[in-house]
Amino acid sequence: MKAYIPATQIEKTGIIRFVPVNISNKDLYSKLSSIYEIIAVRRFTKKVGQDRVPLQTVSITFLSHVLPDNVQYDLFSYRVFEYVPPLLQCFKCFKFNHAAKVCNGKQRCSICSGDHFYKECDRPNELCCANCSGPHLAISKACPVKLKKIMEKKTNITYASKADTRKVEYPALPDKNKIVRPEKTTKTQSQKIALSTPAETPKFDIKKELLHNTDLMNALVSTLIELANKTDSNPITNNSIKDTYAY
Repeated sequence: MKAYIPATQIEKTGIIRFVPVNISNKDLYSKLSSIYEIIAVRRFTKKVGQDRVPLQTVSITFLSHVLPDNVQYDLFSYRVFEYVPPLLQCFKCFKFNHAAKVCNGKQRCSICSGDHFYKECDRPNELCCANCSGPHLAISKACPVKLKKIMEKKTNITYASKADTRKVEYPALPDKNKIVRPEKTTKTQSQKIALSTPAETPKFDIKKELLHNTDLMNALVSTLIELANKTDSNPITNNSIKDTYAY
């Protein structure tokens, strides 16, 4: 079995705007700099007739689970925005968040919402959305159900991005050739190990011992009284205490 970390946990895609269309993806990838490693750059395009026209919006994928605030290109700084992928809509039942190839629903018409393919529709002027029954196509951006799904997706992505601000570091996976499996220990071996382990030595509390030793306490009190009654001017030192106690 092979273990791996899902890309969604260690990669994050954002977008930058107003990037001149004459800058290629290759130049952007080689010259863009960020606090996080950049692993992919892609410029958005749109289809006009038979051609693909480049746009000024560019997506950037970072090796990080959070987005940086900005990226630099030469002397320019571009703000990084959250990337919200397009809402997935089925072209069979025209519901959301699944594709037609895995759809278990009935065939619906995107024009009149009937149970047929849109090319077989005999009522092309009677528009009826399959989701909200409104007077528009089922794929229309004006559909209130579709707009609600888009807003929910944006909200979920933004919330997840703000909630996960901790820096996560994943440890490297161990080399399977260097894994050392522990040997089984029998009950007898466990008993031998327990017997061979030295018991913890209790700590010696000198104050406690002093309070419980009556003779020692009496000698100490007598020494302190004798030193307090001294009439000479000699200072009390460790040696003078020892001499008085010994006497």
